[in-house]
Amino acid sequence: MYRSIFTRSINLTSDALGRCVEKYIVETLQRATQTTLALNWTISKILCTSKPDPKNSKYILVDAKPTAYTFQARPTTTQFINDTLFTGVNWNLDSLLVPTSPNFPIADWFFWDSKGKLLTACQVTIGKSHKNKWNGSTLQKSAKSASNYLQDQFMWFATDDLKYADMQFNEQLIVFINNTSIHNSFPLLAQLILD
Repeated sequence: MYRSIFTRSINLTSDALGRCVEKYIVETLQRATQTTLALNWTISKILCTSKPDPKNSKYILVDAKPTAYTFQARPTTTQFINDTLFTGVNWNLDSLLVPTSPNFPIADWFFWDSKGKLLTACQVTIGKSHKNKWNGSTLQKSAKSASNYLQDQFMWFATDDLKYADMQFNEQLIVFINNTSIHNSFPLLAQLILD
């Protein structure tokens, strides 16, 4: 079914296509955690530079550049998130954390590294723009409270035309869907045709 959707044999709206990409990635990751899953992707980290705005207390974006970054994760199990408080999650296990609600806010899934206490929130978008609401959000605070994580990061799975020249993307990770380093993990993404 995904092959037909990604090659556009079945025509969908951009929103529906984005949800299918998300579902394919999550299902593929879930199947992989049943075996030994070791993710090692060369992706991008966005580094923004800014300067103070003399007119107010905000900053003006000067530049936003993607730099090479290696993402590694070894989730050994899938745990399901039933609420935004992360009730019932076993934080002692390296995990793929998957929300059960299709309307879960801000993130589509999470990687949890129990040893490094690192939480990676992940979001799929095939649009050219997408608001990022993770930093300072109630969800980020709930995750921190539940897990006592030491650090977190936000990872986008996006098309290469995502407009990331905005301070909200500073130090965030982007996996460009056409990046061949992830096609071993998600082979059908190599066939994805976008508008």
